[in-house]
Amino acid sequence: MLDVYMNQTVVWKSKSSTNEYNEATFTSTSIPARFEYKRKTVRDKLGIQVISEAVCYTESAIQPDDLITYDGKDWKVISVSN
Repeated sequence: MLDVYMNQTVVWKSKSSTNEYNEATFTSTSIPARFEYKRKTVRDKLGIQVISEAVCYTESAIQPDDLITYDGKDWKVISVSN
């Protein structure tokens, strides 16, 4: 049923490993989603309240610290809820 609202495509960059410089490397996948520019207060993975600038609805199993690319910009995932 949510498929009706997921009429956009984003690139999901999931963290796959780290390189020799201890930098994250990512695996990219295009997924259907609904991306909205929306400010709201959320808790990050450490439980600290932060301001989120956007919300991305998807059925994929994204995790904190993954990246979502939308409209040419990378957005770091800071919170995930079901």
